[in-house]
Amino acid sequence: MNILLPSFLLVSAFLSVNDASAGDQWALRNDGGFYFEEMKERHYLNGDQELIAQGPGAWTEQSLYEVRDVLEKKEAVSGIDINIEEAWKQYGNGSREVVVAMIDTEIDFSHEDLQGRVWFNEDEIPGNGIDDDQNGYVDDVNGWNFSGDNNQSAVSVGNIHGTHGAGTICAVSNNGVGISGIVPGDKIKIMPIKVMEDNGGNSSTTLLIRAIKYAQENGADICNLSFVSMYNDSTLYNTMKQSPMLFVVAAGNGEAGHDFGNNIDEKPVYPAAFDLENMITVANLTCDGSLNGTSNYGKINVDLAAPGTNILSTVPGNAYKQMSGTSMAAPMVTGTAAMLYSRYADINIYEIKDILLRTVTPLEKLNGKVASGGMLNSGAALAFDRSKASGKKRSVSGSNKNSAPVVESFLQEREGEKILMIRVVDPDNDIKHMLITRGLKDLSYFTSGSEGISRFSVNEHGLISYRIQVHGVYTVLITDEAGHVTLEHISTYPENLGPGAVAK
Repeated sequence: MNILLPSFLLVSAFLSVNDASAGDQWALRNDGGFYFEEMKERHYLNGDQELIAQGPGAWTEQSLYEVRDVLEKKEAVSGIDINIEEAWKQYGNGSREVVVAMIDTEIDFSHEDLQGRVWFNEDEIPGNGIDDDQNGYVDDVNGWNFSGDNNQSAVSVGNIHGTHGAGTICAVSNNGVGISGIVPGDKIKIMPIKVMEDNGGNSSTTLLIRAIKYAQENGADICNLSFVSMYNDSTLYNTMKQSPMLFVVAAGNGEAGHDFGNNIDEKPVYPAAFDLENMITVANLTCDGSLNGTSNYGKINVDLAAPGTNILSTVPGNAYKQMSGTSMAAPMVTGTAAMLYSRYADINIYEIKDILLRTVTPLEKLNGKVASGGMLNSGAALAFDRSKASGKKRSVSGSNKNSAPVVESFLQEREGEKILMIRVVDPDNDIKHMLITRGLKDLSYFTSGSEGISRFSVNEHGLISYRIQVHGVYTVLITDEAGHVTLEHISTYPENLGPGAVAK
């Protein structure tokens, strides 16, 4: 077992579990017995010019500078934690299984502390190369890798983000090793859905929308989103709004290239700043009850704070590491929400959100920073009198009809045949026409009533399949009641193959 620690002093607090490093999880119980240093200011001092090699015969001038950080000592304050012992007492063993979708990087479920925690698709036969449940994903036994568009999620030591979050939620308790997850027992399963890399690789809202749809269609109850985008995508908004899942999202950690958090009421990031009743936005709390300096905040758009600084959790290779950020805070709330969902068989996601926000521990340092003015209190949430909670669900009949349909396509192989899969995603559920024709066509071809145009429909997963006999190009036209028009050209050409295709 490897434990990677930053340079700060930690004195273990007592928890009622035998996990070797549980005493180092200050977020679960904070006795005030430690401190750490946080950056207060950063200064960039200009230096001389130097020639930096960019390749054979290619040189460029780059300004050298020295970075000097001004550090501030943070003393832990006893009681600044999520009150986990009371939560465990109230939770017991839970009453039902809950599926939490982690839309993130890959997750190392071979880890010693994550055994038995991965979701299993019972409608799929492992390794037979067939899409048994006909959901458009072959052998998606344990989730899907949307970055690679396959069921492979090979874990590298450098990709730690998703594994860290999964451990916070449900690392095995009382197994004598590592840490304790927030949720004890085996009722919580993590559905791993990969959309990004730790190493700075970009994802897209299109991939995220597909991932959310996948999670929803495969039975996820809660969805953890520990990343942000500067782009306000109305299709993503409507996809989340119309979903039956509860979304727990990170508030974000300032802007790239900057060192301090932003007020996202004024400088919004997404999905954190979406106004959604089925979403909770989480800021990063330190052990003294203040926000971490890098955490985004907002008295309108951020709901509450949760511990997110120097959080010890699982990373690939049977290792453990302390990490900081709103990405570490969000799983704290996700884990608590999962406990509520598991404990009560009749609870809904709106009641869960209401309980979590009603039961925060008020903190003076959070006034004006988060809407609730407080930090997550898991114990109070699990002990809350449900008769005082509001579980009302807002009607979606008046939802914003602002989203154009999205068309996605991919190829599969079934019993030696090439199959073109077309998926239509429409969060507004107001599709009017779905048309397809062979060849590279424009809108006028469809409006002129030309021959060779066929109507099509999709199954409950939004899919239709075509057998490819000869490769070529299709043009798909989707219109909706709001007047949106989506025209998509789909090529089935492999390299060095000529035109021509036949639809099944």
